[in-house]
Amino acid sequence: MTDIIIAENGLSRQDELEFAKALQFLGMQKLLILQPPRKGRVKTPDIPNIKIHTGLIFDSDNYNSSGSYTDKIRVLDARRINNEKLREIIEKHDFEIIINFSGKNSRKTMHFPSGAINQVTAALMKQKSIIAVFSPEDIEYLNTAMFNSKALSKEKVRMAFCSNAKMPLQLRNEKDLLAIASLIGLDESIVKESKLSIDTAIAYKSYNSDTITSQR
Repeated sequence: MTDIIIAENGLSRQDELEFAKALQFLGMQKLLILQPPRKGRVKTPDIPNIKIHTGLIFDSDNYNSSGSYTDKIRVLDARRINNEKLREIIEKHDFEIIINFSGKNSRKTMHFPSGAINQVTAALMKQKSIIAVFSPEDIEYLNTAMFNSKALSKEKVRMAFCSNAKMPLQLRNEKDLLAIASLIGLDESIVKESKLSIDTAIAYKSYNSDTITSQR
């Protein structure tokens, strides 16, 4: 199972060592490190005994630039994007993963809790093979997370769970991450599949990037 952390300003050597200690203590061996898009090559940290992948995280301010990074895992942070805008972004742009879509990013209505996605958005995510990733942050908006997980399950959107950590103390072990699934009402089959969802996206992106490079 691959965990996700956010490194907004990169990782210092000390950060790398602290994350390494925490990950080894928790028994996690694979990590996807997300950084905002910047000019130049994204550095892959050297964390002993941990398989590292890097990706880029976009938000409501810079999602339009995602098309310039087709060789990278692209993750959309949807915490400030309402359902209508999220659907529009998914239609026009390509992302492998969406996180933080259960936050208070839209007004509550009679039929939808604040931050909820509807069936049309969920269907688009399925069509474009986007993985919906839940983290401990989503539990702060439990009703919305439950609503969203139901919509995603109905459309058979792949789901995954991650720490979404910005510091080592925010990391969680696999058991704690998968417990999120029970809290938001997902069944065992989805939990089992979720362990490989992020790995699958990374492998698919790596294969396509290598294929494109070899054809040039």
